[in-house]
Amino acid sequence: MKKKLFAGITAAALAMSIVVTPTGGFLPMFGSISYATSENSSALLSGPKNVRYSLTGDTIKLKWDKVTGADGYRVYVYDPETGICNGYKTVATEICTFSGAENGNTYKFVVASLVKQDGKYIRQNSSRSISVPVVLNNYWTADSEAAASLRSYVSAVTDESSKQYIPVKDRIAVFDLDGTLMCETYPRCFEYMVFADYVLNNDNYTPTDEIRAVAQEIIDTAWEEKPSGISTRQAAAGALAYSGLTVEELQDYVENFRSSKAEGFSNLTRGEAWYKPMLEVVDYLEENEFTIYIVTATERNIVRAIISDVLDIPPSHVIGTEYGYKATGQGETADGDYTFTSSDKVVFDGTYYGENAKMCKVDAIVREIGQQPVLAFGNSSGDQAMLEYTITGNKYISGAYMVVADDEKREYGSEEKGAATKKTCAEHGWTVISMRDDFATIYGDNVKRTH
Repeated sequence: MKKKLFAGITAAALAMSIVVTPTGGFLPMFGSISYATSENSSALLSGPKNVRYSLTGDTIKLKWDKVTGADGYRVYVYDPETGICNGYKTVATEICTFSGAENGNTYKFVVASLVKQDGKYIRQNSSRSISVPVVLNNYWTADSEAAASLRSYVSAVTDESSKQYIPVKDRIAVFDLDGTLMCETYPRCFEYMVFADYVLNNDNYTPTDEIRAVAQEIIDTAWEEKPSGISTRQAAAGALAYSGLTVEELQDYVENFRSSKAEGFSNLTRGEAWYKPMLEVVDYLEENEFTIYIVTATERNIVRAIISDVLDIPPSHVIGTEYGYKATGQGETADGDYTFTSSDKVVFDGTYYGENAKMCKVDAIVREIGQQPVLAFGNSSGDQAMLEYTITGNKYISGAYMVVADDEKREYGSEEKGAATKKTCAEHGWTVISMRDDFATIYGDNVKRTH
């Protein structure tokens, strides 16, 4: 989607304008501020260095390093419709606030050094321009390095004049689900909790002792360290528990379970327990014509039901742990020997094909997507292979992001474990998304941790 890059400047702000020349210099349009020609520009004060920004809502805050000898600075905003940099504000210190930025627009700023002579400002040299896309500004902290990294990346790869441009067909981004996009601590991930509910609270199902034991283990250890091997035990038991159900019947159960209370949080259901900052990332990427895939260890039909009214992602773009299927009239006949009939339904057959984690995620991406992603988002050791695959030998500029559960006040994270994860990210060149430092909110300010 192409967005307008400039959202009007007030008449007072248009007291001076300059034109950007092909070589990046500036020519005056009107106004009372003097300027120096290119012949004597070397004798002027240098332009401000290290111009940077923070973004909060509709407010852009610019900062830069002090220029020795400067009496002030002039901030300009570029209007791509006219090719003019309009004078926005003169400031005495190395900071300027721009309010009223429109969401989805990109603003370009230039800062010039000023000296005062005979009561008038004389413009000196200018900074390099800085682009500020007004995105990822609703739920992210103003100084989030992760959000700034994503803004910069998307700006570069969607600019057809950039050497880093990526054609639309190759803009593939892959996301893990639990702990990356949605809560996995209420008190366990959605898949565990819906399985336990189906086995222990469903009057229409009688579990075996073995299946019941796995479900009870999930409940009994809910607020403890995750038991070793529980992922495999739960997935295998789930395949058996759902045997005989159609996909639609399982998804109906999932849909009903989404309205259950998210244990450990106030004012939150399991269906609402999505990380708002990460949903904003998905929306941002889709607006910039990225194709999104969910690559998760959760059974894929459960995921399809979970995301149905939250993410605009087609079912075919959900890759997860696989259970087997058969036709209701098939009996023990092998798939290769049976022909589906008009009286058949497809049901789960109790087979579990292994957890879609670690190298299995890479394998699934190669088989089902057929091309290397350029962005990957995960949160655990089960995602590391996918992140590393994305940035290894990629013909395009690529990025890997790790959501780190280090927030002990709003979520059930661990600063100690988070520090270890951040160290791993630094070793591999993955960008950290810290729940504590990067998320201005997680589920909304009315949601509180209660356990």
